[in-house]
Amino acid sequence: MRWDISPVSPAHIKWLESVLYLVPTQKRHKDYKPFINKDTIGRSAKRLSDSSAMGWRAIKEMDTDRLATAMNECRMAHQILIPNMFEINLSVPDAMGYKFVGAGGGGYLMAVSDKPVPNGIKFKIVQSENYLERR
Repeated sequence: MRWDISPVSPAHIKWLESVLYLVPTQKRHKDYKPFINKDTIGRSAKRLSDSSAMGWRAIKEMDTDRLATAMNECRMAHQILIPNMFEINLSVPDAMGYKFVGAGGGGYLMAVSDKPVPNGIKFKIVQSENYLERR
C-alpha cells in the first residue's frame, strides 16, 4: 500500500491556517493515568484509522466540514480506546470539530472553525522540504 503524504501546496497551508486553532486545556493532575480502563478493540482502532484518512482527504480537498467531522471521529475513537484521557472538560464553543493534540497529557485541543474560536490561538504552519513515503 502506498500513502500519498507529499507536501501540500501553499494554498492548502493558507487554508489550514485560516480554519485551525489551538485551544488551551487545563493541566492534568499529577496522578493522571490515561491508560487505566483502556479498550484496544479493533473496531475502535479502525475508527481512528478511518478518521485519519478522512482528515487527509479533507486537507487535500480543503473541505472544512469534512476536516471537522474527521477530528470529531478521531476524538470519539480515542474516547473509546482511552476513556481516562477525557477526564477534563472538552467544550469548544464555535468549533465545528476538535481533538486532543500531542501525547494526551493536557495542553491543547486542535479546533476547526470558519469563525474565531474563544481562547483559540492562531499559528503558522512551517512546511519541511522532507516528507515520508510509505509503501
